[in-house]
Amino acid sequence: MEKLRMVHLDFIAGMPRMEYLGSVVERLHKCGANSLLIEYEDKFPFQKHTQIVHEDAFSREELASFLHHVDSLGIKTVPLFQCLGHASYVLKHDAYKELREERASDWQYCPLHGDTFGFLNDCLEEIVEFHPNSEYVHIGCDETWNLCKCQDCQKYSPAVSYAEWVNRIHREIKKRWNKKTIIWGDMMVPCTCDHPTYPQIADILDKDIIIAYWDYWNSRLFPFLDFYKEKGFRVICSSLAAHPFRHSFQSQIQNITGFIEASLKYDNVIGNLVTCWGDIAPLWETVMFEFGVGLQKMVHNEKPLSELERDALNAICRYPRKELIEAFYMLSLPGKGDAPWKLYLARKAGSLFDNLNVTGDPAIRIIHFFTRIMEYKAEIINNECQHALPGEANDKRLNKIKDEIMSQGNELLGCFLRGNTLGSDEYFGKYLQ
Repeated sequence: MEKLRMVHLDFIAGMPRMEYLGSVVERLHKCGANSLLIEYEDKFPFQKHTQIVHEDAFSREELASFLHHVDSLGIKTVPLFQCLGHASYVLKHDAYKELREERASDWQYCPLHGDTFGFLNDCLEEIVEFHPNSEYVHIGCDETWNLCKCQDCQKYSPAVSYAEWVNRIHREIKKRWNKKTIIWGDMMVPCTCDHPTYPQIADILDKDIIIAYWDYWNSRLFPFLDFYKEKGFRVICSSLAAHPFRHSFQSQIQNITGFIEASLKYDNVIGNLVTCWGDIAPLWETVMFEFGVGLQKMVHNEKPLSELERDALNAICRYPRKELIEAFYMLSLPGKGDAPWKLYLARKAGSLFDNLNVTGDPAIRIIHFFTRIMEYKAEIINNECQHALPGEANDKRLNKIKDEIMSQGNELLGCFLRGNTLGSDEYFGKYLQ
């Protein structure tokens, strides 16, 4: 069986324009993707529960057209619908507050509430209808930190409550639609620093549930591959693509390629997934290079990294230039300890774009924009660290640069997103504080 070569598209924070979304998928196909994990959140066109549908969600016609386009490329789709935690986009609405595990928190469903299972079944039924040929359904179930908080649930242990709930949904998916269930595996391994996890889950969980094992930090050793194998689970190895102001390209490419390399030693691994989360999703250009390198690694594991980078760049850029790879690696958010160095790198990275067609290539355009943010941020931090008093003229200059960045950010978001899903102040402003 061909292994999954999968990329994660998360629509929580923004709804892309359809032509842009199509171009993203076409370039991922060129990189080697054979599967897409699609996390709709409130962008799915639910008909029975319309209160949770965002104003900029897919229409049913748009979604059908998009999925047909994906299918025509030979790419399989795997829908992701959260069935326990990460439920704020549903539970924030008054009509669904009764389904909360905790009254004060819209984070998590209560599995013992009489209407929870029916609500989730309604939503799954509509999603599966749009994905009749999908072999899998991903039901999330990560970071479920509110287990057994409500009065009815307190009589159960968190491990039992979690495992029996997941098993129940899994059995329904298998019985009604003959599909395989995927969950995130973090609740049974040491993972989330301030929150408990429960290794007993692994002993109660049905063994035909597939574990998406996410590990976003390591590059060589992935310790829970052995744990999941010993417990009898099949695994999808899940690494992270993140834009340069969350992590560095270098560290994340090492994580992605290292996880793929490690996965080859395990016969229970059915594929690899490169994830990308909602605060990044509106501008996928910031992670397309990482997506591309990861997919190329899945297809051509024997190639050296330099060739994977080259081939990924050729697939994602209209005007690929090797200087771009250098620019990618130069970008990461500066801190107090490295602001002078990051300022130098930002200016050097920016200079690499001087002879490139920035306006004609979305990847180059957005990465170039991030060099401006990095240069501005590095200069501010550098001034603060050196207790510089640049004077009124320089303050005005910096404020003008900030205004230009925000204006350009609004223009960029308008090019790639539709409606009012996100604004520049929310998306870029946090990096300029």
